[in-house]
Amino acid sequence: MQWVEAEVRSTHNEQDMKETMPLTTVKLGQKVRLKSVNAGRGLTSRLSAMGIVPGVELVVVNTTFAGPLVVLVKESKVILGRGIAMKMMVE
Repeated sequence: MQWVEAEVRSTHNEQDMKETMPLTTVKLGQKVRLKSVNAGRGLTSRLSAMGIVPGVELVVVNTTFAGPLVVLVKESKVILGRGIAMKMMVE
């Protein structure tokens, strides 16, 4: 009985943790939520000024193999370079 309880607890914890990935891996038209930004204060502050803060929903409206991404943030389109988008973790 103890083993079964431990197995259920383990499965429950895995369901609570959503998979995070860089914004650059999101497909066209997919809606995601920003989890974190792995960057310094300067970039974090710049993104925050544009309304891009943890918890905000983003929709990728244009992406190519190389070059910038265009995302929809609160009804505004924002162009993000690939380097910046790589630092943005979404779920």
